[in-house]
Amino acid sequence: MIDMTSTIERKTLEANEEPVDEVLQMPPSLLTCGGCQQSIGDRFFLKAIEQYWHEDCLSCDLCGCRLGEVGRRLYYKLGRKLCRRDYLRLFGQDGLCASCEKRIRAFEMTMRVRDKVYHLECFKCAA
Repeated sequence: MIDMTSTIERKTLEANEEPVDEVLQMPPSLLTCGGCQQSIGDRFFLKAIEQYWHEDCLSCDLCGCRLGEVGRRLYYKLGRKLCRRDYLRLFGQDGLCASCEKRIRAFEMTMRVRDKVYHLECFKCAA
């Protein structure tokens, strides 16, 4: 199971610039987007999760919001790319239910109260 966060980097190739690394010595059209699987011919592109992306192709797998802002964090867990909001909604800070202390899986529905996240079946009103 992969559980990680990744910082998004914006890359660019200009005619008068030195390549950033060995991969960027190739013409950008030889790079393949991790989202649409098409070649990247754009001047600006992103690198995240050890792949290259068109700016519009890097998005949260749940809500669809764009993750392609420089320096923004994306969360990668159980094969899903997530924005911070969806990651915390699904997994909380530590990925455990505040009641039963068992792992909350990416596909499970949750209830969030302040900084605590619960399985729906574990949540009980304190009133």
